[in-house]
Amino acid sequence: MPPKPRFPFLIAAAVAILVLHARSAVPQTADPVIENVRAFAKLYGYVRWFHPSDEASAIDWDRFAIYGVRRVKLARDRGELRRELEALFLPIAPGLQIYPSEQSPPPPPPEFLPADMTGLELVAWQHKGVGFGLTNSSYRSHRLNRTTTLIGMGFGTIRQAVDATPYRGKQVKLIARARAEASKTYRPIHYIQWPRVHLWLRVEGANGPLGFSDIPVTESAWRRYEIVSPIPDDAITIAFGASHAGDSGWFDDFQLVVDDAGDSTPVLIENAGFETSGVDPSPPGWNYTGFSSSFVVMAENAPEGQRAAAIASTGLVETINKPLFDQHPQIGELLNKPLGAGLSVQMPTALFSRNGHTLGPGGQDQAFENLTSALGAIDMSAVTPADEDLRLAGVVIGWNVYQHFYPYFDVVDTDWDSVLTSTLADARDDADAWDFLRTLQKMVAHLDDGHAGVSYASREGRARPPFRVGWVEGRVVVVATGDENLFQVGDVVVSVDGVPAKSIMEDAETHISGSPQWKQDMALRRLFAEGMRGTEVQLELERGGERIDVTAPRIPQPRGYATLQMGTDLRESRLGNVEELQEGIWYVNLGRARMSEISERMDKLAAARGVVFDAREGAGLAGVLAHLTDTPLYSAHWQIPQIIYPDRVNLVGYDTTGRWVIGPRAPRFAGKAVFLISSRAISGSETFMGIVEHYKLGEIVGQPTAGANGNNNPFTIPGGYNFGFTGMRVIKNDGSQHHTVGILPTVPLERTIQALRDGRDEYIERAIQLIRGEP
Repeated sequence: MPPKPRFPFLIAAAVAILVLHARSAVPQTADPVIENVRAFAKLYGYVRWFHPSDEASAIDWDRFAIYGVRRVKLARDRGELRRELEALFLPIAPGLQIYPSEQSPPPPPPEFLPADMTGLELVAWQHKGVGFGLTNSSYRSHRLNRTTTLIGMGFGTIRQAVDATPYRGKQVKLIARARAEASKTYRPIHYIQWPRVHLWLRVEGANGPLGFSDIPVTESAWRRYEIVSPIPDDAITIAFGASHAGDSGWFDDFQLVVDDAGDSTPVLIENAGFETSGVDPSPPGWNYTGFSSSFVVMAENAPEGQRAAAIASTGLVETINKPLFDQHPQIGELLNKPLGAGLSVQMPTALFSRNGHTLGPGGQDQAFENLTSALGAIDMSAVTPADEDLRLAGVVIGWNVYQHFYPYFDVVDTDWDSVLTSTLADARDDADAWDFLRTLQKMVAHLDDGHAGVSYASREGRARPPFRVGWVEGRVVVVATGDENLFQVGDVVVSVDGVPAKSIMEDAETHISGSPQWKQDMALRRLFAEGMRGTEVQLELERGGERIDVTAPRIPQPRGYATLQMGTDLRESRLGNVEELQEGIWYVNLGRARMSEISERMDKLAAARGVVFDAREGAGLAGVLAHLTDTPLYSAHWQIPQIIYPDRVNLVGYDTTGRWVIGPRAPRFAGKAVFLISSRAISGSETFMGIVEHYKLGEIVGQPTAGANGNNNPFTIPGGYNFGFTGMRVIKNDGSQHHTVGILPTVPLERTIQALRDGRDEYIERAIQLIRGEP
């Protein structure tokens, strides 16, 4: 007689089966290839994220996606597709059963209930959001009674600076030799694959950066890199250096050269080639800061002289050995789901483990070995976006992450299942890497998530005309110019290369994810008139009642808002970070000011009649709010989903920890506070402004913010495409919806073209009126 089961949910004669969403309608397609890949995609997501076997956790899922697409896409009928799916998944998913959808689910395999229960452990998945293996993330994925290892992605920067005052009005060029190498401690899906080693050049003024440019280091061989930047008349410091995030970088032979009307003058750099090692981690002339990172001077393989510098992650490791939360699947719970193509799947969501290995039927060892050998034979460096299999596999991977873990499908109106079909079809037709990027962006746009997007690792070469545009009075209008000979503030852009500006906006917005206000703003800021570096663009402008044609070069746009192009600052606001607008009325730019600048003027701000806080380009410095309250201020509610079942069904709860509080601090600002907002304020800025909104700390002037808050959760797919999305729900303090809604102004305001042409800032004018009590 077998021993009595040690688990009360088991019955000696049978298993209590929980059928999770047994069968529902699955869209059928006319294209058999798409139908086959759809079925593979559904099964891929269920097994990867919810089947608890040790085999499923041991394989390379990127390679598996490519290999699987190749195997299933040419199956000629349902029987052949079923055999291919079984050959792919049975070696890694014991207990999985694929059956015709018109039939009842088969009985579960008996080998998962051994007569001898001695030493058995339960293994099942728990997801707090979804984790991709990094320590510096709010999200975790873990199997019970297993150890999950997380790797820290270190950050480090080396820096040096020189006096800019002798070189004002000229142009500076940074030259350096560098190489980079991806860390071998990371699995490809577990980290961001965009270039994470950079050389950078920053020109600084009295109130912070005046311009910032950088260039990614992407090659493993030593290469010479150059960055060029103008030096404004108010520049104080030229800072330069290198940084890394995760990947390792090597640097040598830094040079600064100032150009004045064709005459080049070298600028002295201390220890430019690291030949004087000094005391690590900061050799003479250089300053190093880092987190989980190291900086060393190496006396080997230097391209110039005897030494070179290296910065790299130190491999901070964290392990998880405890449950993430209390709930988990039980032995006997079976997932039943339709796959499409007339097939359905049944599989366990929990398995027993004995002696450190999950149980399953015998005879699969050779099949698993054959599978891992086939995956290992795929040369990932040789598979490019020109390969249809990589494109289809990329859709399979990306779509599934959102399918099971995106937390806002209840407030987003989209048919995500149909999006899988259309995206697979589009991916088959793509001609190159850029076509595929647009296909992926179009897929993610259906999520309406301002954090969700897709970028391509090789963006070098993309460029735009030297202007910034905004949406004013229903038209595309120049709001800042980098070449006043070509563009003037207030110019209306009628067409680009013969295409109406409105049509360009409409097309761009279909490839941007987020609220309507965020889509519009991103289309203007990042995509409008973009093309390849070195090309020219034909623009039709409306100026002073006349139509004029302009031919403009597309030039690289350095990252960041405070950018310099052709000697002119592209910032819209010309105000300082902290300054007095009128007697007793002060201005603070919350996106650029440093707390030290505010602290220096704290007494004046506290005694002011009013303060205008500008959050249009972002808002940090939460400590400022402490001077606007006599009681504690609480942030919005953070809710990270606790997931144990696929397709976002039967959610077991939320992790609500991490909400923070700001206590009151002296001195208390006595005057009125007015906050300026726009759709460019997103995420952390909305946390800041959400507190202002809920506690009514001042009037809010402008347009709704982006409506996307909560920590971004990034991941990658093969080919160098980088994804992200909001991995948690954020609810406003009063319990209402924030997603796509954003922070709403108490005083709505729209700009006018005439005010732009007149050089007036209508937001600040309205704020001053409110402080002065004027109508």
